Amino acid sequence: MSNVTVLFKAPVQPHTAFDDFWKVYPRRKDKLDAQRAWAKALKIATAEEIIEGAKRYAAHAEAPFIKLPATFLNKGSWMDEELQVSPLVTRDSRDIIREKALARAANGDLAAQDWLKRNT
Repeated sequence: MSNVTVLFKAPVQPHTAFDDFWKVYPRRKDKLDAQRAWAKALKIATAEEIIEGAKRYAAHAEAPFIKLPATFLNKGSWMDEELQVSPLVTRDSRDIIREKALARAANGDLAAQDWLKRNT
């Protein structure tokens, strides 16, 4: 046991709705700015609405284009409609790519042969 006497013990901070937001948001940076923006956002929306919007955003956010949390809150981005993400490569275009790779592989293209091994 130590002979050191604790003179000051930091108080335990209670769990808040902001903590829930911070856990689900995909980019955790500049927390103090986010807390100030959170306080302003609560004047126009409930914590649940903001957190649900953050969850929707997190489901489709892609680095490096993820907004800072304060920006998300200040711009009211939790109100944005859910993004309908369509695949960049459709089934038809995959078939076309495969057919081109088959033709190139038949002509001795080693890169096309390697691609076919990895993707078929």
